[in-house]
Amino acid sequence: MADDEILAKRLQAELDAENAKAVQSKRNIEVSDAELARRLQAEADLEAEFDAASQAVEAKQAVDGEKGPAK
Repeated sequence: MADDEILAKRLQAELDAENAKAVQSKRNIEVSDAELARRLQAEADLEAEFDAASQAVEAKQAVDGEKGPAK
């Protein structure tokens, strides 16, 4: 009986260790997903800023073009 109890405790310890690894892996994935989401949002924000700046430049060029060449 003692051997069975020792084996059961050892197997439970192995299962607990595997479960802990799985939980940690899940947390790592969640952190990676959150970081990816932040990076994608930052990229989208930069693209929006670039588009706005491009539109401002195009609008200024259109206004400058209407004024004619500078003398």
